[in-house]
Amino acid sequence: MYDFILSDLTFATTNGILTTTKTSNGHANHWAAQTLLGKVYLTMASAKETALAKSTGKVDGYKDIPFSVTDLYTKAWTVLKDVKDNSGASLLPLYDDVFKIANKNINAESLFELQFSSVVPYGTQWTKEYGMVASGTINGNPCYYTNSMVGVENLVYVPKFYKYYKAALNSPDYDKRRIWNLTDSLVNVVNNVPATLTYIWSTTFTPDSYNQTVLGRCGVTKYRWGDSWKTTSQYLYSNCPNNVIVLRFADVLLMAAEAEIEIGSLATALTYTNAVRNRAANPAGFVKDVDGTPAANYVITPYVFNDQADARTKVRFERKVELSGEGHRFFDLVRWGTANTELNAFLNYERNKTQLGALKSPDAIFHPGKDELLPIPQPQIDLVSSDVLKQNPGF
Repeated sequence: MYDFILSDLTFATTNGILTTTKTSNGHANHWAAQTLLGKVYLTMASAKETALAKSTGKVDGYKDIPFSVTDLYTKAWTVLKDVKDNSGASLLPLYDDVFKIANKNINAESLFELQFSSVVPYGTQWTKEYGMVASGTINGNPCYYTNSMVGVENLVYVPKFYKYYKAALNSPDYDKRRIWNLTDSLVNVVNNVPATLTYIWSTTFTPDSYNQTVLGRCGVTKYRWGDSWKTTSQYLYSNCPNNVIVLRFADVLLMAAEAEIEIGSLATALTYTNAVRNRAANPAGFVKDVDGTPAANYVITPYVFNDQADARTKVRFERKVELSGEGHRFFDLVRWGTANTELNAFLNYERNKTQLGALKSPDAIFHPGKDELLPIPQPQIDLVSSDVLKQNPGF
């Protein structure tokens, strides 16, 4: 399968095949293809390294990937460095601005976006499924009908995410990226108008009843339909044209840092990683109280890499907090060989605390050696025969 993937991407990244200029029609350009090629090489390198080094928590077949681990990291490094140096992409000064609808298709950080339209039903429903929770209605309708950031709250994040950006549940220290990824604020509606915002990120709660509280009903607001919780949105449930970013420059920097850690310079890897982290520390993006002071004790300090193992740990953590909710985390855990440990720890934590029945089931476990992959559809196997296409292990 990787032979086909590499063949397609190698062709797509050949000079002259795709434009090198930024597109606004959903078509990938040269740098999107190059970024994806770098991600594939990095996945192959780390997954093969895991398969060769670990006895469990791996995809055994990855050990047979062509090329050595060092060669694969080198290929990833070469491709990603080209994107970093020559694509013209850059980090936006504020994390907040990456996901705003006003920056659709002109975002200097974005390398590839899924396109959405204001024509029903071709809009994105991201915020309306997640979003902030509101205390009341507007003109008799749920607040999410018209508010830019309030959602339906059908999809609720689970208790462990409460400390995703904190060292402990009631720690005063706070990474501002959390307000964009796992918001925990309440919009108070008075006389049909969003009047005030209650910050509840330091609220003490009882984990056993977590999902029955206001705090537990708040969700993800990464892609927003307006600039403020006070804003009335012109978009309804399924006609918001805000795009969803698939590949962006922060991901490139953190992938390049991974490659540098393995075959290059820890100092260079640190520079790449802290570029992402220092952006999160920009005080211009801090949420402010009405008196203009920071609404939380924002503490986001640059990293220091003590050695290679420490550098790996910190880059992996930074990927988690920077790219939360963007579809990278599970695949990162699989290629690092940590999916079994991380996901079963998560499921065991949630089982006795969440109100979600599926998570409370003893069958809610991650099976190492099986769940890293998905089953191949049986009709596809039948079409070409099991001699040609073999089912993944455990299915």
